[in-house]
Amino acid sequence: MLSERSSRLEALAAHLPFPLDDFDAAAEVFVRWREHGVQADRDTAQLWAYCFVVWYFYGRFASERSASASDLDWVIERSFKRVSRSFEEIRKPERFPQFASVVCRNMLLTYRRRRHETVEVEDTTTPTPAREADGFDRILTRRLIERAIAALPSYSAEIARLRLIEEATYQEIADTTGLDIATTRTYFSKAVARLRADPDLRALYEDGIPPSALRGTAENGAKIADSQKEPRTRG
Repeated sequence: MLSERSSRLEALAAHLPFPLDDFDAAAEVFVRWREHGVQADRDTAQLWAYCFVVWYFYGRFASERSASASDLDWVIERSFKRVSRSFEEIRKPERFPQFASVVCRNMLLTYRRRRHETVEVEDTTTPTPAREADGFDRILTRRLIERAIAALPSYSAEIARLRLIEEATYQEIADTTGLDIATTRTYFSKAVARLRADPDLRALYEDGIPPSALRGTAENGAKIADSQKEPRTRG
């Protein structure tokens, strides 16, 4: 089921003027439509939103053991309608991709609650997202973290980049920057506090950024939520 639909998604996404995972381009075309009202920009934004919603749920439903094709169609249709109906209401158009991500995440939670209310599921068979199913969330959050790091004061930006993106130890960072470990830890803690307050990152989560979302957003493993612990020695 999913392989067949994935081929159709690829064909549909080929009509976008930018890659499906280019969130900056998606935000730009949406902002341009809101500012100038060009129908072609709205059509592009809607096409991107639909492709994003489909991609999001294809990844997650690959690990939903008892999900049916009708379940998949239901969440896609509901999510896309929710995003489309809100086009004129999104208060910060530049965060259009984050809004779409939040809608999909909330719909997935609604679907799981709805299903668990009608089907008794053993703990051992409760579906959990496959690692690869995080797809766009990881890409989007990583890019936002990289952008937020670049906006940090210079004294902490390099430390945050080394620790979160490069997964360097405090000792490695101290050796690279010439700072002592205590200062390195202090600067990193301040950087983490600013990242957690970053509006673009917070926009992904209605109730703030949960530690589990920030830990591991970089493919090598971001340590924002575990900022005071020394990582295990890499082999």
